[in-house]
Amino acid sequence: MKSESLIVKFFEKTLTTEELHEFNKLMANDSDFRKEVEFRNELKDVITLDDRETIKHELKDLESNIPKKNIRIWPIAASLVILLGVSSFWFFGNQTANSEDLFNTNFEPYRNVVQPIERGNDTTDPKIDAFIAYESKDYDNALKGFNMLAEDNDAVIQFYKANTLLKLGNTDEAIRILKQNITLTDTLTEKHYWYLALAYIKADNFEEAKEKLKYLINNPNSEYKKEEAKKLTKKLK
Repeated sequence: MKSESLIVKFFEKTLTTEELHEFNKLMANDSDFRKEVEFRNELKDVITLDDRETIKHELKDLESNIPKKNIRIWPIAASLVILLGVSSFWFFGNQTANSEDLFNTNFEPYRNVVQPIERGNDTTDPKIDAFIAYESKDYDNALKGFNMLAEDNDAVIQFYKANTLLKLGNTDEAIRILKQNITLTDTLTEKHYWYLALAYIKADNFEEAKEKLKYLINNPNSEYKKEEAKKLTKKLK
């Protein structure tokens, strides 16, 4: 309907002069139209929140203040989510997590704890070169460096290679390496579980991801990413 189109264009800031005149006229003379615009303006603020449970409760509070015959809250919520570019979660029915958003929110390549880097010094050591590229976020050259290392089959080097592959979007290869590596290094075991869980999330395999997160949550000997794993598991339900 025309009023719906005017409201959408208002929030998109694409109203023509003639449409803006009609919009202002409706705001002044049509109470239902005005209430709907005010509601959507409040909703716009609500959906900028990060926590989906908070959003859900806020939407219910807003819904209770709007005559049900005049508005359908969930379709409008969905349209505003699209309009504002908020794609982390859908807000109706069975809420499902967006795998790409979850991965991007939680993934950060593991810091270099293997090879101390002295800046400004020339080197012919391929291991140092690989980690310099890694620390500099030059992941293409980091991957080339890790591939060239004679100790490329070393579990620790492979772990950083898997991190690099995840950053470059080669999820399947990263999963293969992390699965193979997970029992080979005691010092990085928990890290393998965390990054393997994230890799599974990116691959839309939430069941495998939850299994790996469960290990972190239930591990009595480590606090590594325990709280993050709990929060992330809830978002995979």
